[in-house]
Amino acid sequence: MSVIVRDTTCADQATLIAFLRDLQDAERILCASRRPGHEVDRSCYDALLNNGAHILLAEEDGRALGFVSGRVKVDNDELQVEAVPVHGFETPLCAYAAIGIGLIWSARTWAGVW
Repeated sequence: MSVIVRDTTCADQATLIAFLRDLQDAERILCASRRPGHEVDRSCYDALLNNGAHILLAEEDGRALGFVSGRVKVDNDELQVEAVPVHGFETPLCAYAAIGIGLIWSARTWAGVW
């Protein structure tokens, strides 16, 4: 029984949508203005794909435990130092606490942050 972190595939769509629904519902407990997860889960998933997010999924014995997504942004903003145009790393995270650090580590490694 070991946790693996892998790139997602099209076959993971339903799993990711379910995680996004749960994440939205959890945030709704803290912020009543949030819409219910079932109303926005698909649009959140589409937004991840349309924004070029790289999505990693953590699994243990074939069971999905959580995911992390992010993208590296190359900024052409003249206020940004030219030597460091790559700076954006956005991370919606849905994971059990025990594997959260591993997912973040994997995502940052992929992005070249660590």
